[in-house]
Amino acid sequence: MSINYLKLAEDLRDNNINMKIYVIGSSMSPILRKGNKIYVEPVEISDLSVGDIVLYRRGENMVAHRLVGIEQKNNGFIFLTKGDTFSSEDEPLREKDIIGRVYAVEKRGITLNIRKGLFSVLSRLAYSTSSFTSVLYSIRRWNF
Repeated sequence: MSINYLKLAEDLRDNNINMKIYVIGSSMSPILRKGNKIYVEPVEISDLSVGDIVLYRRGENMVAHRLVGIEQKNNGFIFLTKGDTFSSEDEPLREKDIIGRVYAVEKRGITLNIRKGLFSVLSRLAYSTSSFTSVLYSIRRWNF
């Protein structure tokens, strides 16, 4: 038996149920790292703001990246996202691609709320310095 995790996540969103998912990449480092668990809540599109980390559908995969732009179009909204370690934005998203908003991360057994308190400030700082961070991670990937 095989489980379609993307379909499961979309069903949880549609039924207004929070979810917990393991991080497998490093594009949002240092805020989200491989092996961390992220807590995702269904969210009304009107409640999203630039700087939020959203979980979204990209093809048959799920990606958690930072929201860097929201544009209103005739038939709805277009969302622009970017990994904190990347220098360029992802392909634009439509409303139906958004699965939810990341509200907490579990690191080494400790759950940190990224929407409130000190960790929220650190997350926003990571967003504001993401251009610098992307350069550092590019240098690191060159393996000197």
